[in-house]
Amino acid sequence: MLHVLCFGNQLHGDDGIGPRIASNLLGETLPAQTKVFDCGIAGLNALPFFTDCDHVLMIDACDLGDSAGSWRYIDVNELARQEVNTEDHGGGLSYLLNAVQAIIDPCPVLGLIGVQIESVKSFHPELSPCVENAVDTVTKEVLRVAHCWPHAVNDHE
Repeated sequence: MLHVLCFGNQLHGDDGIGPRIASNLLGETLPAQTKVFDCGIAGLNALPFFTDCDHVLMIDACDLGDSAGSWRYIDVNELARQEVNTEDHGGGLSYLLNAVQAIIDPCPVLGLIGVQIESVKSFHPELSPCVENAVDTVTKEVLRVAHCWPHAVNDHE
């Protein structure tokens, strides 16, 4: 089973890319072994989505230091090693990944697609044009992975 977890806050500009991609994916015909979840800003409440599956592919807005709207696979182990800010709402994705690796047994194979943000503005529900342009491309990549799963999960490495 492949779980696709899409994170982000739809009310904070480009941070809403995850829920937007989840919405697109839920409108597609997906293989029976693929489930898509709009995790929003669930934080640790997303832990149950890491169970009862072999692989998890996460989608989230990130500051990759790249041009706005670009995207790439991110090494989840590298992200999990980053310093965790527990003052953040739920600690962020690195905090969640540390919890997953400590609590979930067996831990599924984890993948992450990060999309470079242009701006995150409170109570601004639109994506910037560059990030909006990435929605279809990232949606197609997730569909490719879902239809080729389990073979395509690690094609990017």
